[in-house]
Amino acid sequence: LIFIRRYAQDEKWKGKFGYISAGLILASFLTRYIGMALFGGTVIYLLVDSKGDLTLRLRKIALISLIFLIPASLWMVRGAVFRKTNPPPPGLREFLSYEKELVITNPGDPHSGTLSLSNFVSRVRVNTPYYQDLTADIIRGKDATSRGYIRTITILLLCGFIYCLVKWRGVFEYYVFFYVLIYIVWTSLQGHRFLVPIIPFIFYYLMRALLLAPHVLSLLMKKLGDNYRILGERTIILGLVVMAVHGNWSSDVNIIRAERREP
Repeated sequence: LIFIRRYAQDEKWKGKFGYISAGLILASFLTRYIGMALFGGTVIYLLVDSKGDLTLRLRKIALISLIFLIPASLWMVRGAVFRKTNPPPPGLREFLSYEKELVITNPGDPHSGTLSLSNFVSRVRVNTPYYQDLTADIIRGKDATSRGYIRTITILLLCGFIYCLVKWRGVFEYYVFFYVLIYIVWTSLQGHRFLVPIIPFIFYYLMRALLLAPHVLSLLMKKLGDNYRILGERTIILGLVVMAVHGNWSSDVNIIRAERREP
């Protein structure tokens, strides 16, 4: 993400940061297919917020796309050929390619029909609260069971994300958006470990939202004078610190520990 940002600020399209960025995006994709979120976020970021005119931006996108898409496409073709020549048991979801897995109706049945619009809406309605729960678990360090707490965390994260998107949007916001979007529309539900790449951003957007509270309070208390405003800001910050410490005082190691599953 740092190299992508540096490439966006570059005034030439054939710079070292472009090649480094494309190589790292490809490495991310070959490690896990969710790396596609990094590619999607990069393309939008370069198109909307990169330095230079439209021609320069399109050339940057072309450089990243060529270096990424050619090897990625060959890798996907290799996977399709391998599955055809050495097929696993047909009852396994691994029998499918990731592209096919995305559009099937039932993740437990690799031979189920193609996803319809109503099935897609149902999937999003199931996946969204599920990942809200996982995010609340990560923030609290243990299972979050209160729906009010989970909704509050979700609203705070959205406020922090929207604030950053409006105030100083960058490649981070585009990456997080595509990362979350992919999991929300994905066929099967994933565990806590799949949110690890965006954990820093989860806490970042949460803190951004919480730090907005003193500013809002200062506007409301502006007429009372600076002393009351500063006191109010410090009181809110102290309260947030106490809540954070209390919420994570007895963390559940089963949530923090990496998942281990049988193959």
